[in-house]
Amino acid sequence: MRARSDAKRDVQQTPRFAYLLRLGLESVGVRYVSVDLLRKAKKNQTTEVEYWTLWRLLHDLVLVVLADFQVDEDEMQRMDDSELLDPELHGRWL
Repeated sequence: MRARSDAKRDVQQTPRFAYLLRLGLESVGVRYVSVDLLRKAKKNQTTEVEYWTLWRLLHDLVLVVLADFQVDEDEMQRMDDSELLDPELHGRWL
């Protein structure tokens, strides 16, 4: 019984990678990719339209790298202090 409750606690404490990835993409201007699409892509269950959306994502990320995109540290700090963050999740990393 104890192992089961420990496993449940671990699942609740694990940040959702898809949400973190989506927030990272949004920070560079990519807002057309949903969490659901990222999950479907991970399982290789995308439709043809979704497949092309992922290619667009790859293209846009390559352009960000080639443009030598610089992170605005002040903006990142503002986002880090934002009320939009889940306080429970945010508090674990401090």
